[in-house]
Amino acid sequence: GVETVEDAVKLKNKILLAKREDIPLAEGAHFICDLIGMPVKDAETGKVYGTLLEVTQPALQELYVVKTENGNTVMVPNVPAFIHHIDEEAIYMTPIGGFFDDDSVEA
Repeated sequence: GVETVEDAVKLKNKILLAKREDIPLAEGAHFICDLIGMPVKDAETGKVYGTLLEVTQPALQELYVVKTENGNTVMVPNVPAFIHHIDEEAIYMTPIGGFFDDDSVEA
C-alpha cells in the first residue's frame, strides 16, 4: 500500500513485518538470511573456499564476506564476474588471483 514518497517517509525508522511467502522474489534472488552460513565453492572445481559470514551493502553492490578455512575473511563483490550461481547447497564463484591467497585480511 505504499505508493508515494510521502507514504514511504511516514514509515522511516519503523519496523515492518511481513510473511516470507508474501514477499515476491525475482528469479535468482535470495533472502540474505538464507545465504548466511552457506559454503562458498569454486564454480568449476567445487573446491570449498569457506563459509558466507555476512553480506554488506556499502555502496552500489553487495559484498559477500567469506570466512575461509584458515580463519581469514575475504570480501567478494556480488557481481556476475565473481558470483557464478547460488543453489540450495552452496554459493558458487569464480575468484580471481588474490581473493583466497594466504595474505587475505585476518578475521
